[in-house]
Amino acid sequence: MCTPAGVRTVLPIALTYRAGVHVHAGEFAAASELVEEADAITEATGNAHLSYTSLALAAWRGGEAGALKLIEGGVRDATVRGEGRMLSLANYATAVLYNGLGSRRELRSAFRDPALASSPIMT
Repeated sequence: MCTPAGVRTVLPIALTYRAGVHVHAGEFAAASELVEEADAITEATGNAHLSYTSLALAAWRGGEAGALKLIEGGVRDATVRGEGRMLSLANYATAVLYNGLGSRRELRSAFRDPALASSPIMT
């Protein structure tokens, strides 16, 4: 049986997973709507923000300043929490961003950053 509290907890997770499907299909507007809905629910309920899909979406959209802000914030938060999954996602997002922008030099220098280079994907 679903309780209202349970729905408010699980719904943002389902919305972000569905948004991830849209990101990989190139349907960024649909992904953005779902992320915004999930963010509104987590903010209203006081639950933890789910930033994985937001980070990937920003990288695929190619907005360098916004994506880098999310990547750097994700790395900072993940380092404090010891969350290797976010560090791996930060590597992925950095690669997507700089490959999409055609910025090979920035891509190489980003992976010299100790915070990114120490993540599981780089070892």
